[in-house]
Amino acid sequence: MLLFAIRHGQTQANVEELLYGQLEYPLTEEGKRQATALQPLLSRFAFDRVYASDLSRAVQTAKLAIPGCEPIQTPCLREYDIGSIAPIKRTDFFANYKHLLGDYRTVGGESSEDVKQRLRAFLDQLEADPQPYVAAFSHNGTIKCLLRMVLGEGTNTSYLQSPNCNVAVFRYENGKWTLSAWNLAGDL
Repeated sequence: MLLFAIRHGQTQANVEELLYGQLEYPLTEEGKRQATALQPLLSRFAFDRVYASDLSRAVQTAKLAIPGCEPIQTPCLREYDIGSIAPIKRTDFFANYKHLLGDYRTVGGESSEDVKQRLRAFLDQLEADPQPYVAAFSHNGTIKCLLRMVLGEGTNTSYLQSPNCNVAVFRYENGKWTLSAWNLAGDL
């Protein structure tokens, strides 16, 4: 099975360099263009299932990237809940709240462990009924959490760029997940 984990298109919060967790922000015109630009790549695969985070930016990206699809929406693919600090400028976060990175419970959010549990439930569902090609439209933090789960918890993923509409491909074979491609779509 190949799992295409696709980050949503650009939002106004991305433009403003905000960390916004599970707050709703729709795609910008550029975000819509980025999602539409995925069509040639994704049309090469006959996806057996298309999933999306239940946040509108992921659903909107899925519908633009795979025309005619009605993604199965799941909270398992949501972005980290960063609690009461959302939205916050990226620079303000790193200046004042970097100590929270990966554990936002003290501000009403969730921890990396919570996100891993959501992702594990999603992967368990896929493993129970494997399909050749699965698309999952999600978010930067969630996809990087999945990457660390696959590569090993100690793996530093901070240096990996994950632009909007990044496509990461994970392979499930012989009971094991591996990374097949990162940033497959590049900067569209």
